[in-house]
Amino acid sequence: MRSIEAWREALLALLPPSSMLNRQPGGVLVRVLEAFGSSMRAVERLAMSLVAQFDPLLADEVLEDWEQLYDLPDECLDAPVGKEQRRQRVNMRRLMLGGATPEYFRQMVIGLGYPDARIDEFRPFRATSKCTAAINQGGWRFAFRVNVVASANIVQATATSKCTAPLRAWGDPGLLCLLSRYKPAHTVVLVGYVDSL
Repeated sequence: MRSIEAWREALLALLPPSSMLNRQPGGVLVRVLEAFGSSMRAVERLAMSLVAQFDPLLADEVLEDWEQLYDLPDECLDAPVGKEQRRQRVNMRRLMLGGATPEYFRQMVIGLGYPDARIDEFRPFRATSKCTAAINQGGWRFAFRVNVVASANIVQATATSKCTAPLRAWGDPGLLCLLSRYKPAHTVVLVGYVDSL
């Protein structure tokens, strides 16, 4: 990035040769061109910063534009707490453009904060299957289950709970919402909450 003095010299070089222009250091013209040089340096700094904004993980000034591009905030997820979480959500949405493989969904779930996620597919029972294999006939071949650790979001009923409240509830509605949105249309997605994977 150029210094203010370099900008001043570049602007002085653009002026026509004339004895009428006072090019002496400390003169009015030189001070005005230094002020212009300061502005040019600020523009150059902004341009360099704009290049960094092309990465949503570094975006600051255009973060709202990134969010608008990817239709965020998402109604499936809680409102983000800070700028870093907003950047993570934009980057996650950017990376979610793609395939419908088990690894794709596993990476999506990892991005939502479940690092030990596992995907189970229900394969139909065949003559060559093991005797202990699940039958999984009918529509089960179009289902898949995302297994995550259920230690988070567990709610226990207490003495002050309503009579209609479940004794225990767990789950992440945002997770199921996102998986349902991005799953292939012919499939059924299930979320399994387990104690450990």
